[in-house]
Amino acid sequence: MRGEGLLFIASLVCAWTIPASHARQWGSPLRQETTEKQLRPLERRIDESICESLLRPHIQKVALMFLVRGDMYHEDVWTAWIGDLADLVPPSLFCDEILAQCYRDMPQRQAIPKSVYDQQVYFSIVVHTKQNYPGYNEGSIDNRIVQERVETAWGNHSLVTATRILMAAALEDPYNQQFQLVCEATIPVRAPLVTHDQLLAQNMSRIGYPGKMWGEVEGSSDRWPLAMHEKWPELRHHTKHHSQWVTLIREHIHIILNDTFLNDLFSRHCYVPAQRLKFWCINDEQYIGTLLSWKLGDHVIYEYIDDLAMAPVARRGGVPAEMLNADLLMQIRGSKADTSNLEHIHSHWGECHAVDKPSIYHVDTSDAERVALATDECARDPTLRQPLPYGEIPRFQYCAFFARKFQAATAPGVKTLLQGLYII
Repeated sequence: MRGEGLLFIASLVCAWTIPASHARQWGSPLRQETTEKQLRPLERRIDESICESLLRPHIQKVALMFLVRGDMYHEDVWTAWIGDLADLVPPSLFCDEILAQCYRDMPQRQAIPKSVYDQQVYFSIVVHTKQNYPGYNEGSIDNRIVQERVETAWGNHSLVTATRILMAAALEDPYNQQFQLVCEATIPVRAPLVTHDQLLAQNMSRIGYPGKMWGEVEGSSDRWPLAMHEKWPELRHHTKHHSQWVTLIREHIHIILNDTFLNDLFSRHCYVPAQRLKFWCINDEQYIGTLLSWKLGDHVIYEYIDDLAMAPVARRGGVPAEMLNADLLMQIRGSKADTSNLEHIHSHWGECHAVDKPSIYHVDTSDAERVALATDECARDPTLRQPLPYGEIPRFQYCAFFARKFQAATAPGVKTLLQGLYII
């Protein structure tokens, strides 16, 4: 894809393809400890706003928006998963002195990191939890809890409100390009770089089939409260039903946060408890799809797809701890045609033919010798100066990257399973 030069860099940084927890058994040196001297803030040389515009094409993040009710069941898994990306960067940051300086001057690198989340540029995390929750372990995700919080309830518009709060917080990071909603029972089911690259490979949101409505246009009207139709007659042409656990592009986040009309309409009239059995209007599974259908019009089929990043769960009670095994996880990922273990647990959209290794190479900045060699290679291969071509890498359909309803009782088994599969 980038010729012999890129293969040369790949040989320099091959150690990063193996999780740090397994590096020693593969014969690769473990990542060196970062000293306080190395973490000392550098004198700023370039204006921050200039650096931001220069870095944005080269640093593209996925925001993980945790909508939770308290404990994070799999906090250790997420810490290990994202921790595998610590000190990795795109090679283009070493091909230009100004870019390299801007990277060193990034605000998140100007302070001693509190956790591995601060030592990587691929994922960001924001958390919405209940208002009276005391917080998480110091040095983990505790400082990523949003300040504004609301009490949430199933089917209630409060879930949409909490999601919008998460979106607004994640949007503050100018490098976030994809936004994934997850919960406390969510786990990653593929390696972090593979997940990151695949989510950025297509500039579309993953919500649900754009054309899906509650039956025919005329027949769908009785599913919605009359007050909603009276306020907005066009509702019947745009009603959509979709997964709550959506993946959204940055442009669609702006559309959602700029909306006041439809948000107010759903808040006032959708899912009234006294009418719950008469109407089937569920805020968090209809608001986003309906809004985008309205705002995007005929172009909606080119803006979002039904190839969900989150494996759809069918079992209300979640995955039983006794069913955890590698075969089940492979079936959830879509990596096997066999679906015998998925009955009543996960839906299966199609067989995934993903190659579970990163399509793009990255440089480990903790190794000074490798950084120097990568910098020299930049001089020989001008294409390495370009931003990473996420849009050009192969995109694999029907592949799950996350799965949910793995409750607290499954946490030890999930961690052991993901370690055994080299996902963490």
